[in-house]
Amino acid sequence: MVRLVTYVGVAAEARSGRRVVLGSRDTPAGDIGSAMAASWAIEGWLPAVRIDGRACFDGGMPPPTSAGLVAPLDPEAVVIVAPTATSGGAPATGLSRLEPVARRWMTRTRDAEEHLSGAAGTRVVQIEPSAEDPAVMRFDFMDVARRTPWTSACAPTRPCQASHRQEHYGMSTHFEVIVIGAGISGVGAGVRLREAGVRDFLIIEAADDFGGTWRANTYPGCQCDVPSRLYSYSFAPNPDWTRVYAHQPEILAYVREVTDRHRLREHTRFGVRMTGAHWQPDAARWRIRTDAGAFTARFLIAGAGPWNEPLIPDIPGLSAFPGEVFHSARWNHDYDLRGKRIAVLGTGASAVQFVPAIAPQVDRLHLFQRTAQWVLPKPDHRIPKVERWAMRQVPGARAAVASVEYRAMEMLGRGFRKPSLLRGVQALARVHLRATVRDRELRRKLTPEHTIGCKRILFSNHYYPALTRPNVEVHACAVRTVDGSTVLGADGSSAEVDAVILGTGFHILDMPLSNLIHDGAGRTLADHWHGSPEAYLGTVTAGFPNVFLLLGPGLGTGHSSAFTILEAQLDLALGAIRSARAEGWASVEVRRDVQAAYNTDLQAALAGTVYNTGGCRSYYLDVNGRNSFSWPWSTDRLRTQVARFDARDFSVIHAAGQPLKRPAGSAGSTR
Repeated sequence: MVRLVTYVGVAAEARSGRRVVLGSRDTPAGDIGSAMAASWAIEGWLPAVRIDGRACFDGGMPPPTSAGLVAPLDPEAVVIVAPTATSGGAPATGLSRLEPVARRWMTRTRDAEEHLSGAAGTRVVQIEPSAEDPAVMRFDFMDVARRTPWTSACAPTRPCQASHRQEHYGMSTHFEVIVIGAGISGVGAGVRLREAGVRDFLIIEAADDFGGTWRANTYPGCQCDVPSRLYSYSFAPNPDWTRVYAHQPEILAYVREVTDRHRLREHTRFGVRMTGAHWQPDAARWRIRTDAGAFTARFLIAGAGPWNEPLIPDIPGLSAFPGEVFHSARWNHDYDLRGKRIAVLGTGASAVQFVPAIAPQVDRLHLFQRTAQWVLPKPDHRIPKVERWAMRQVPGARAAVASVEYRAMEMLGRGFRKPSLLRGVQALARVHLRATVRDRELRRKLTPEHTIGCKRILFSNHYYPALTRPNVEVHACAVRTVDGSTVLGADGSSAEVDAVILGTGFHILDMPLSNLIHDGAGRTLADHWHGSPEAYLGTVTAGFPNVFLLLGPGLGTGHSSAFTILEAQLDLALGAIRSARAEGWASVEVRRDVQAAYNTDLQAALAGTVYNTGGCRSYYLDVNGRNSFSWPWSTDRLRTQVARFDARDFSVIHAAGQPLKRPAGSAGSTR
């Protein structure tokens, strides 16, 4: 359990001298009142009060004293509530005129305290109060003689009134924006909301920390298959990547560093799982049900993403398997693979990475391959320190290298749109296979029958060599059934194993979130889609006002970075939110005719791509055989077209209730 020290701050109205009690989101109002009552009841300003096992301090302490009190507690985190001042009330008199000076001093000492705590290795979370915080201590700031009487007004049996900031971060259930998920999408949304001046937002996350897919996927060998410099936020470029293709721990550390730098923890509640979201037309807001209670929000940003829920195959007998069974996205690190007989089901992007990592440890590995995959060599290596230095110090160096990598990936993407251009790429994949697999029969099993790019292209320098090991056997078939400890293949082959590892992917197009988001009539996204997800610009859906789907349908490219797609969508979402705030719109909903025309063009453009014509069955195709995953044009076009919010494409309702079906003009891009 995280040891949390709550740092209680006190602010005052500069003109009236009235006091404001401020508390962290983790401290109930009564505890704040008790802490402050005890603090002010003791002579002097510096007592440490322990409540429910947590130490609470009065605000504005000199840094040496503060550091001396906090350090012995060995906290992992300190929540600091910054001092503020509000306006209004009668003019200050007496020593209260010194309030602005005292407040500036408190701010400087708070900054010093934050620096000292950070230097000691303690994570600091700072909550900014606002001018809406009400005054609850009705006496002169500098009048020491009136401290003790205040204790009777805020005794534990009669706790002080909570400030707005405490209510907002600790108990409030209504926000302007609620973001679902704290992976790369939710983090990006949080940062962009703060940049846009939207501070009244909440991120809810079912897990216990940020990271999303990079928190959940910890299997051996987990690594990005997009160059690291492209797999980054544009607002947080990282010159210190240690590999061309970063590994999971480094990516996760990067995402968490971004959250701390932009102070998203104060906006996030972990361990909260959404169980449903319903649009309320009369109130023009979303009601979000969670296992921690209900919330409401004006706007909803769905950032759970398609790589969220593992796909568990429905194989007869699998549930009765007596050994260990787990999905690669839920890797069981407590299970010792050494000396075990392992069956791996699936040969997608995850299996290509973890099979080489575990093959040397196990006694026997049986790989069940339903469809052979094209695998290209991976141009990966450690980035030398001198190169990382250049990325930091030489102006334009990082951007130049990223641009070269981006254009190289775009050349590959052009082949997806014109499959004849992929002949050279497929020839390279054949050479890679022949050079690493000398056994003709094994090479035959591993040679795909479809055109490269029809399925997601895989990159690995270690996958093929791992399959040539004497303890590895490739079964070129799907699994038909599991009988006790025996896995039976569709071709009649079998394997007696101790554990089954599922590398079977995720619910990409049938994402569970689509069953949780309801329109004003109670119908879900899944009800609207009938098995074929679609949205306008992959982000907004007719019938669902004020909601934005990040990494939604029709945006997958097969070659570019998810960050590029995400940031274009966030431009669109922030454009809509900014326009709604500026124009007084209660709701913003894409017009049905606009969405229909866009998706007709999208499907027409997909018809000639390798995704649709390459001769395979991939997760790009939904249950109706329609490609609901892919973007058929260039990434450059995606970045410009998706990012632009054009109000003429939307129907809006003014806050007073009047529909404005064709707003004049366009808000354009937000950046």
